[in-house]
Amino acid sequence: MPTPIPPTPRAVALVLDGHSRAAAETVLALPRDVEVHVSASSDDCLCFASPRVARRLRQPADPAEFLAWLERLDAQHAYALIVPATETSLVALKSHAVPPALREKAVIGDEAAIDVALSKDHTVRLAASLGIRVPKGRLLADAAALPAATSFPAVVKPVHSKVRIDGSLRTIEARICADETARQAAFREMLPHTPVVEQEYFAGRGVGVEALFEHGEPRWVFAHERLHEMPLTGGASTYRRAIEPPPAVREAALSLLRHLRWHGVAMVEFKVSPDGRDYRLIEINPRLWGSLPLAVGAGVNFPLGLLRLATGEPVGPQPRPTRCRYMRHVSNDVRWFVQSWKRRHDPLLVKRLEAADFLGLLRPLWGAERWDLFRWHERALWWAATRDLFQGVTNRLARRRAGRGARANWSRLAADWRAGRIERVLVLCYGNICRSPVVGLMLADALPGVQVRSAGMHPKTGRTSPAAWADTVRETLSVDLADHRSRQASEADMAWAQLVIAMDTDNWEAIERAFPAHLPRVTLLSAMAEQAGGSVVPDPYNKPGPEMRAIAETIRRCVDRAVSATVRA
Repeated sequence: MPTPIPPTPRAVALVLDGHSRAAAETVLALPRDVEVHVSASSDDCLCFASPRVARRLRQPADPAEFLAWLERLDAQHAYALIVPATETSLVALKSHAVPPALREKAVIGDEAAIDVALSKDHTVRLAASLGIRVPKGRLLADAAALPAATSFPAVVKPVHSKVRIDGSLRTIEARICADETARQAAFREMLPHTPVVEQEYFAGRGVGVEALFEHGEPRWVFAHERLHEMPLTGGASTYRRAIEPPPAVREAALSLLRHLRWHGVAMVEFKVSPDGRDYRLIEINPRLWGSLPLAVGAGVNFPLGLLRLATGEPVGPQPRPTRCRYMRHVSNDVRWFVQSWKRRHDPLLVKRLEAADFLGLLRPLWGAERWDLFRWHERALWWAATRDLFQGVTNRLARRRAGRGARANWSRLAADWRAGRIERVLVLCYGNICRSPVVGLMLADALPGVQVRSAGMHPKTGRTSPAAWADTVRETLSVDLADHRSRQASEADMAWAQLVIAMDTDNWEAIERAFPAHLPRVTLLSAMAEQAGGSVVPDPYNKPGPEMRAIAETIRRCVDRAVSATVRA
């Protein structure tokens, strides 16, 4: 009897940062015989909706923990490919301290090359030295010695898009500033955290040249033009088409990546003048990009190319694009139509709404257009990717219901509050690091006869308040959060309180799920101060400085109104 031949083991790929759309397209694009594992920092992960995902993993946020975790996983599963789908994991993997075997599986190049790509200032300087056209600009780092603007509009962008603030990586978006007020606001937001590059504004259409490189040599090249962008003044594409890029743009992109001896994938972004004769380099995106579905749909499967590089297989010749030339991010493009109509008179719009945009909605009928992440056999994933389009309606209904409940409860509790009969108050928000401790301290200071506690719904306790928020409330409200440490609300807290004050309708719903028996004693701070304006107190966590200050002022108005309504000895 012949000896049975053992089956060839399946290749296993790990896709990091599974919340991103680039990660989701990677899951769909990898061959069906590859076992796919996905990691994310939370369970609310886009990729987890796909039945293709064999293992769903929790990804540590701390870089040191992340690398140890990744080495343990790789030792257990012997991954053929590791995909850093966003800058977060790319930054953690780029260091030369990372074992060479992991770097090879991640298909990333030299750390110095990645550092150049991640820095907008270094990218522009290198490009200029190679004769590539770049916007006129200057590097600014000192908020106290800012030069006058040379012209408007002006582009203000951080040197690094991802900046570590209060222990976590935060994205800071570039700003197109129409006047000095907007320019100064951008500097106030960015300069405390990172140097910025201020550049001239170059009007044109966005073009991305995407490439797969093997140790400094291009293997596959693809290009797209942004038809619709969000924000409307320039940003990520919500609708794009495959193009043959202008020769000068293609050559600039390949020259830049060749000079860096690039390995793996990258997208080089440009602005191209309306007549196609002039261009400016914008930046290098040194990992998979949001418009990846168009390239895959057109037949240039970059995740497959990465798998071949990682496993030592020949990448193969340049794929020929198919007839799928257009790709739409459905939910964001709906927002593009709405916002384009509302801001149709804004002179800074990259693209104005036209009749042709509505006619373009018919392209799926003859197969010239597809939708991001849509596959007939992956409907659950596509629904997860587009549910935010309907989430707004759902959220509005939930907010109205919670608002009605809060107002109804306050109508019963208000008399006791005004008469001074409520002596135990619990203030709740999600994390107990931003809003609830501030409101709690302000109420305790204004109402000395009242016992006030603050807590949150987040399970992790002992956290300090974000430094930017602590600075904001110290300056605007004279509230000191230096000694505050977060607490999780307990059944005992809820039973102790005569009144529970929540900050927003999400808090209300969380209380309703966790402590339904105590809901009749719960209201919203805004319900206690209806005439102070605003329906909720928004969460300032990771918000820009101006938004933080606006939220602090909302808290001041609401607390003042609530306190003025009570009469105490």
